[in-house]
Amino acid sequence: MISKMKKNSICLIGIGRWGQNHLRILNNLKLLSGIYDLNYNNLKEKKIKIYKNINEIIEDKNVKGVIIATPPDTHYEIASKFVRNKIPVLIEKPVCLNLSDTLKLNKLTKKYKTITLVGHLLFFHPAFKMIKKILKNNLIGEINYIESNRLNLGKIRKNEDILWSFAPHDISMITNIVNTHYDSIRSMGMKISNSRVSDVSTTLIKYKSILAKISVSWLHYEKVHEFFILGKKGMVIFNDTNSWAKKIKLIKYKIDKNKVISSSEKFIKIKKDEPLKEEIIHFVDIITGKKKDSPVFLEKIISTMKILDVCSRQISK
Repeated sequence: MISKMKKNSICLIGIGRWGQNHLRILNNLKLLSGIYDLNYNNLKEKKIKIYKNINEIIEDKNVKGVIIATPPDTHYEIASKFVRNKIPVLIEKPVCLNLSDTLKLNKLTKKYKTITLVGHLLFFHPAFKMIKKILKNNLIGEINYIESNRLNLGKIRKNEDILWSFAPHDISMITNIVNTHYDSIRSMGMKISNSRVSDVSTTLIKYKSILAKISVSWLHYEKVHEFFILGKKGMVIFNDTNSWAKKIKLIKYKIDKNKVISSSEKFIKIKKDEPLKEEIIHFVDIITGKKKDSPVFLEKIISTMKILDVCSRQISK
């Protein structure tokens, strides 16, 4: 339930493909104050308030927060204006397309003592919440290996490569789970569709006792969204392309003295919910003070951005 938040108090900037999902949910929750988009004339719902520019949003006293769903290369310029005016922002991932702008935005957030959240959607997915519960209850034992595959035959971006487009999801989940600094990173990518950005990449992140592998591509023959964690006594698989009843599988295994493996497996029931809706409600809860902490505070996403920066520099060599 949304509490302590006046209706029509969140402004949406950007109504592209993903912005349309924000628009739908904000409307359903009666939170939308209006929108700002260079292509606003294409909007069918004429009853929605259209802001002419960013200054008009800043001057609107009814606006208590802003969601930025524009192309990533515009995020810093737009977000910094609201941060300087102490207006809370939720920025779609990646927060910026380089580490430098991310650090500058975080510095501004601290200076003006305001709120900056990053739209790492999977933190609000019921499956990831269940994974965290499984790990907390030590159902698979000590973690040794994590593998994430985010593959699709999808839209090719022009200004962001596959690493910055797809991998933030997986890197942020891994850094949240491992919660320690990495020992080494090896990342490789390939430019296939054009000479500007990579279309496929594979990254290995080595921690003290954990190896993580991340594969991303928008030139894959089928859609694969799978997150796998291997522990000493079990493993958990999150397959987001499966039905809700089969998104989470828990496998328990034993290896006898002859190196023979015996195992049992079952699907774990999770509540069907829309992560984006939960993310927006979480944003409101942070603004209103109902919640004090967030896994997607900009400061907590910097570790993900630092890994992306290292990977990006390696791929560009």
